[in-house]
Amino acid sequence: MGTAVALLLAGTIAGACAGGGEARVGPTRSEPATVAPSRRAADADARVPAPPPPLSEAAARALLAERFRRTGLRIRADVPIERAGAYRLTVDGYDPDRRVGFEYIAEVERGVELEPSERAALAADASVRVLIVEATDAAGVEAAAERFLTELAPE
Repeated sequence: MGTAVALLLAGTIAGACAGGGEARVGPTRSEPATVAPSRRAADADARVPAPPPPLSEAAARALLAERFRRTGLRIRADVPIERAGAYRLTVDGYDPDRRVGFEYIAEVERGVELEPSERAALAADASVRVLIVEATDAAGVEAAAERFLTELAPE
C-alpha cells in the first residue's frame, strides 16, 4: 500500500475516533449491503439450469431405432416410402413389413425436411404409421416414442 494511501486511511480513522464517531469501511449491521436488482436477477438466472439441447440427428435416430426394436419392430434405416400423388420421402427408420417408422426433424432440418402437405398426407394415410418428432432432447424423444408405440394396435 502506498504511503499516501496509508496516511489517508490512518487520518480518516483517527479523525473519526477523535470526533467520537466510528470509522466505517463498508456496510454495518444497521446498513445492510444492497445488491442492484439487475445483479439479483442475473444471479437468479445463473441458478436456473438451462434446458438440455436437442439431440443430434444421429443420436435421435439411434434412440428411436432402439426403442422401436424393443417392441419387436424390425427397423431399417433410410427407407423410402411413397403414396402416388401424396408423398414421397425417405424416413429415418421403418419396418417395411409392419409399415411403421419414424422421422426425426433435427434443428437444421426444420422447414426443409418434411413439407406440411407431406405431413398431412402421411397422417391421412391409414396404411402407414410414421412418428414425426421435432428436434427435442432425449427425454422428449423417448416420451414421443412411448406415446406412439403405446397407441399402435397390437398385431
